[in-house]
Amino acid sequence: MEPTPPPHMPPTETSTEPPAMAPPQPPMVQPPAPPAPVAIPGRPGMVTAAGVLMIVIGVLIALIGLVVVLGGSLIGSVGNRPDIATELGNIPASLGGFIAAIGAVVVAYGALELVSGIFVLLGRGWARITAIILAVLGVLFSLPGLFGNGVRSGGVVIPLALLVAYLFVIWALSVNGRYFAAADRR
Repeated sequence: MEPTPPPHMPPTETSTEPPAMAPPQPPMVQPPAPPAPVAIPGRPGMVTAAGVLMIVIGVLIALIGLVVVLGGSLIGSVGNRPDIATELGNIPASLGGFIAAIGAVVVAYGALELVSGIFVLLGRGWARITAIILAVLGVLFSLPGLFGNGVRSGGVVIPLALLVAYLFVIWALSVNGRYFAAADRR
C-alpha cells in the first residue's frame, strides 16, 4: 500500500525516467589568434638625420637652380633690345638658353635629392642607394669649391659644410643597410 499524501499537498508524480537533458553541445572552438606583427626595428637616428639632410640640401639646390633658370631667361631677353641686338646678334639668346639649361639640370638634381631624402625616411632600399650616389656626386661637386675660392674670401664655408653633410649621408646610409633590408620586407 502506498501512502497517501496529506490533503494540503498536491500529489506528486514519481517517475522512473531520468529528467530530460539538453542535446550535447560541441566544444567551443576558439578562433585562431591573429599572427604576431613582424617586428621592424625603429628607424635609426642616423638614417633620420641623413634623410632630413638630403631633403634640406635638395630643396636649397632646387631653389638655386630656379634662380639660375630665371637668370638665364633674363640674359636671353636682353637680346630683345634693339641697340644690343645689332651689336651682339644672337649671343645673349644663346648664352641665356645655355644658362637656363644648366639651371634646369640643377633643379632636377635638387628634386632628385629631395625625393630620395623623403623615401629614405620611409625606409626604401632604392632610395638609400640613390641617396648614396647623389651624395658621392655632391662630394665631387663640392671639392672644387674648397680650392677655387681661397680661404681669404670666406667662400670655403659653404662647400665645406656641404662636403661634411654629404660625407655624413654616405656614412649613415652605408652602415644602416639592415634597417632598409628589414623595412623592404614588410
